[in-house]
Amino acid sequence: MGERTSAERGRFAFSLLLSLSLHAPLLLLTVGRGLGLPGFDFPWRDRGPEPSELRVVLAPAEPVEVAPPPAPAPPAVQPQAPAREVAPHRMAPSEIP
Repeated sequence: MGERTSAERGRFAFSLLLSLSLHAPLLLLTVGRGLGLPGFDFPWRDRGPEPSELRVVLAPAEPVEVAPPPAPAPPAVQPQAPAREVAPHRMAPSEIP
């Protein structure tokens, strides 16, 4: 696609404005007023039925049971190597006092 020239942009802007100015009144056209002939009217002028009154009743909230926090985990025990059995030391007769 090439660059548009200023003449093309001008024609496009003019045609867009013309189209909008012709189509905008059609959006406001209403049918069925009075004798059933079409006429122009603003949508915000047409008031519908009164809305019903809104009533709100606040009730106390039901109590929520909160679970106690879990007990802390016991500290991790490090596995220890099994103790080696040591043979009792016998005293030589010369070591006896």
